Amino acid sequence: MIDLHMHTIYSDGNNTILDMKNEAIKRNLSCIAITDHYSTSWKSGIINTLNVNNIPNYITEIKRIRRNSSIKILIGIEIDTDSYFEDIKRINFENFDIVLLEYIKDLKILKNYINYFKNKTGIFDNNQHILALAHSNIHVNISKKEFKDDFISIMSEYGIFFELNSRYLEYFISYPEYIRELVSNDINFTIGSDAHSVRRVGDVNKIYQFLEKLNGKNCLEKIHNFISNFKIIK
Repeated sequence: MIDLHMHTIYSDGNNTILDMKNEAIKRNLSCIAITDHYSTSWKSGIINTLNVNNIPNYITEIKRIRRNSSIKILIGIEIDTDSYFEDIKRINFENFDIVLLEYIKDLKILKNYINYFKNKTGIFDNNQHILALAHSNIHVNISKKEFKDDFISIMSEYGIFFELNSRYLEYFISYPEYIRELVSNDINFTIGSDAHSVRRVGDVNKIYQFLEKLNGKNCLEKIHNFISNFKIIK
């Protein structure tokens, strides 16, 4: 199994990167992503987040820990899209294997970020990075027509992943028809626990079961094949 969404003491998590890695090994995961928060919105006054000053240390530590690891570890970041956009521009996104965008509420916000990534970064180049919508509920905030005609088209064109997150099960399990539409249109998924402590590392069984009901093993095999072949940044 994989778990591509977890937090450490670099933001609002309770454990270290090494703790999360060791727990993932104990639970027989094949790949994890450390995806600590980055926010300069109202959220930054409530939780600890990464900032431009400690991001280099964060990246260096993940690289050091994964160097001799028996499992694949992705360097990630979870971007609060309510943040001031000028602050977002201070991040070198090419240094991350996976970027999670949270609080994507509508197509306008999504398009703003896509335009920035497309024109100002290399995040869409050569399949070297994963861009995913973290625990997004955009599918219930836009019309069904927008979802089918616009949202799916955007996700497909740019190869954006849709995260299924076990901490926010109601966003998906309550709306299987939307997820089924994504599956039938061959949209990629990531799977994450949103773990903030070692207790929830790898807590993704219900997501696996949910996907199996929608599409059997094909969708899960696609996810695992992609992650298995994904080349991490050295």
